[in-house]
Parts: sequence; C-alpha cells; structure tokens
Amino acid sequence: METYTKAQLEKLNFYDVRNVARAVGVKNVSKKKISVLIDNIIKIQDGELAPYRTKKGRPVKKRLNYNEIDRTEDDKAKILELKLLAKRMLEIIASL
Repeated sequence: METYTKAQLEKLNFYDVRNVARAVGVKNVSKKKISVLIDNIIKIQDGELAPYRTKKGRPVKKRLNYNEIDRTEDDKAKILELKLLAKRMLEIIASL
C-alpha cells in the first residue's frame, strides 16, 4: 500500500481523496469532509486508527490510464490501420 503525506493528499481532488480513503479503510467516506478524510487517512497510515473493512458492496473501481497500457506491435499496426480507414471514410463522405 502506498503511503501519502498530508501535502500530497491536499493536492488531490475530492474524488481521488475519497478513493484513497476507501482503499486505506476509512469508514463512511461519502459522509465526511475532505479535511476529515485526510486526517483519518494519515491516522490509519500511522497506526493511530484501525482501518474499517467490510465484505459488502462492490470493490473500489480503479482508474485506467490508457497511456500506460502495454501494446504489442500487432496492436499498434491494427490501430494505425483503423485510423487510416476512418480517415478514408471521412474523405469519401466529404466528397459526396
């Protein structure tokens, strides 16, 4: 688990702070203000507060960064081929 400083957490937007709080184990994340969430995250990381765990509900959704996806050369070739095909189709439509 990644540890965060208070300064790092304050730079994050509210959505990301909530996701970090859920992952760390803060209870009732949606009912708390951002300052309380940050304090609770720090306390859980320092061991002053026990993390809250439940088996209910859906797991936290992770954001996918499309720039970090490893693509094979075959995938890159297919993407380029589709882009060229789309460009040709637009040219044909424009000429009508």
